[in-house]
Amino acid sequence: MLSTADQTTKADHEITINLQGGNALAPDPMPAMKVGETVRYTSASGKVRMVFPGSSPYRTDSPTMNEVLDSEIVTLTSDGEFTCQCFITPPNGKEVGWDPQHPDSGGVHKVSKP
Repeated sequence: MLSTADQTTKADHEITINLQGGNALAPDPMPAMKVGETVRYTSASGKVRMVFPGSSPYRTDSPTMNEVLDSEIVTLTSDGEFTCQCFITPPNGKEVGWDPQHPDSGGVHKVSKP
């Protein structure tokens, strides 16, 4: 199950996804993160959707294709390296982000034990 935190608090990691051309770009490198810390993804360009096609750093079980939605605060529960795909839906409603032609719209989360 996805681990979420109280939405009124500030996350340990406030990660901004930037819209650039046809890409939704995560910071490169992503910040160093540890199990137990919280994360929130946002963008000034629209609503963010993060997809973890393999395992997720926010789950202790093993389902794949997990999503984290815009401004949701989630808690890191698993250590390791996790590939993500980034998407932004700007006000015009046409989602931009990862696909085979836009592989830069993603990144790797490296999460260590506390």
